[in-house]
Amino acid sequence: MQPLKPATLEMTELVVYTFVRSKNKRYLITAVDRKTRRFKGWSLVAECTAEAIQALVDQQFCLDGYAGYRQVNYRRSRHLVGRGKSQTYSVEANNAELLAVGASDAGAKNDAGLRRAITLFVHCWNARQMLRQLYPKYRRGLSEFISL
Repeated sequence: MQPLKPATLEMTELVVYTFVRSKNKRYLITAVDRKTRRFKGWSLVAECTAEAIQALVDQQFCLDGYAGYRQVNYRRSRHLVGRGKSQTYSVEANNAELLAVGASDAGAKNDAGLRRAITLFVHCWNARQMLRQLYPKYRRGLSEFISL
């Protein structure tokens, strides 16, 4: 019996905002399984530092060229830091969907509201992706899936 190949996880960051008296910049770091396109983890942080990234890096990731990734300890994993977005196409596509439905800036007044919106999006997205794995011909968009 052949050993299972570990999942390839991609990770990237995007800027999101909360609005309390003024616009507050946050970083959403997301990790996505390349094969299933399911979110495996995410973190909302004030600064995108090596320390903030470290918590999500204990598995195998393909990372984009963000300088903070070079400072992370990849002690139990293999990694590939690619130039540009050539190795992070799945996570970038998922983040585009997250932005398209407005989950990343759903008018959240604080970090807790933003976290709730992202949690709901990730839960619905992952449920739909599981359905797509079971039924490959299933092609409903996320909004259609939620309204069922």
